[in-house]
Amino acid sequence: RLRVFETSLFYLDRDGRVRSVTFDGREIAVHGPQNVRTFDVFNQWIIFTEEGQYIPRAYNMDTNDDIVTLATTEWVSYVWVYDHEIYSIDHRIPTYIHYFDLPQ
Repeated sequence: RLRVFETSLFYLDRDGRVRSVTFDGREIAVHGPQNVRTFDVFNQWIIFTEEGQYIPRAYNMDTNDDIVTLATTEWVSYVWVYDHEIYSIDHRIPTYIHYFDLPQ
C-alpha cells in the first residue's frame, strides 16, 4: 500500500506501521498507529483501520499522539479520502459505503 501526499510517500511496513519517506528515499517518520490494515493520508491526518478491528480511526501527524475514533458502530474494511471527506466500505455489507467528516 503506497500513498503520495505533497512531498512525501507513505507506505505500510511489515509490522503494519505507516512510514513516510521523501521521494529520494530518506525516512521522515514512523507514525503512531500499529497493525494498520488500510490507510489514506490527508493534510495532517492518517485515516486508517487496524487488523482485526475494522473501526475507522485517524492519527494526527502534527501532534504525534492524537488518535481519534471516527465511528463506534460502523465496521469498515477499507478507507480512503476524497474531496475532504472520508469514505469507507462496510465490513459486513461490501456494497454499502459509509462517509465521515475529517476530524477538526
